[in-house]
Amino acid sequence: MKQSQLTRLVKFGFFVLLLTSLGFGHAHIFIDYKVHACVDANGLDGVFVNWTFDRMFTQFIQKEFDKNNDQKLNKEEQKAIYQKFCADYEKNEFFTVIKVNGKKYSVPKPIKFSARIMKEHETVAYTFFLPLKLKATKKKTDVQVYFFDPVIYVAFTVMPKDVSIQNKAQNIQASIRLKKVKYTNCPTISIKTDS
Repeated sequence: MKQSQLTRLVKFGFFVLLLTSLGFGHAHIFIDYKVHACVDANGLDGVFVNWTFDRMFTQFIQKEFDKNNDQKLNKEEQKAIYQKFCADYEKNEFFTVIKVNGKKYSVPKPIKFSARIMKEHETVAYTFFLPLKLKATKKKTDVQVYFFDPVIYVAFTVMPKDVSIQNKAQNIQASIRLKKVKYTNCPTISIKTDS
C-alpha cells in the first residue's frame, strides 16, 4: 500500500471515529423541567412535573401525533402520546431519580398526564404527577427528585425559578430548593411535622 493511500485511509478512519463520538457523546433531546411539590396533612403527596421539549423534538412529536395538523393535541392524540411515553421511558424509570434521605426510592408510574403544544414558544410540554405518599415525621425528611439520562441522549435542565411547593398542612413545615448533585441541579424537598 502506498504512503498516500495509507494517509487517506488513516484520515478517513479518524473522520469516522469523530462522527461516531459526536453522534453518541452529545444529547439528542433537550428537556427543561419544572417540579411542583404537593404537601397535604399526611406529608408529601407527590410532585407535578413539567417537561418542555426543544424545538427539534417538538417537530417530531407534532408530525407523529398531531394527526389533523391543527396545532393542538386532543384527547385521542394525548392518549397516544402517553402510551408512547410509557413504552419509551418506563424501562428507564422515566429517567427519574428519587431519593429519600439519601436512599433510592421506587419510582411510581406517572399519572394525570397531559400534553400540549405551546405555539408562542414552538415547543411541546408534558405534565404529569408522581404520587409519592411520603408521611412526614418529627425528624426532617429530605426528598430528592430529579431527571437524568446516564447515556446522555436526553439532557435535562432545571432552574431555581422552576421549583415550587404547595403546603396545605398547618402542622407540617415544608420547603423546596435546588441542590447540586454530581453534574446536575437537584430539586430537594424537606418536610417535617411540628407535632
